[in-house]
Amino acid sequence: MRWYHAKIWTKSLLCGLYMAYGFLILGFGFKSLSYFITLPPNLDIHSFAFGMGLITISMMSRVSLGYTGNDVFNPPKKLNLIFVLLSLSFVFRVIFPVLNMTYYHEWIFIAQDLWISAFMGFLLIYTPLFFKPRIDGQFG
Repeated sequence: MRWYHAKIWTKSLLCGLYMAYGFLILGFGFKSLSYFITLPPNLDIHSFAFGMGLITISMMSRVSLGYTGNDVFNPPKKLNLIFVLLSLSFVFRVIFPVLNMTYYHEWIFIAQDLWISAFMGFLLIYTPLFFKPRIDGQFG
């Protein structure tokens, strides 16, 4: 509880981790709720998957900056778009089906496009960093 500070939401690398933990908690909530009411299929598993996906991309973003000698306290501004895309994907895959199953297949299609776009965005931002010498001039 004492780890919370209002400024974490201004730091994309921290914000992504906190949101990911929230998705995991929602997954446990959906799993518990599914014993009492009917929910769309595998909602809990997809919530867990989004939590793990967001943790993965958040940590890859942070570690990649560190290993390439870049400033981890000043990540690329485009990184925010990656987290927004992944969070929107979560909304379309997990939240919208709870609200309206009529467009279930459309929600899934949109969610997968957003998921793929987020990870492609990561590749576009970070791949060039791996093929350049470290910015700080150190070996590695």
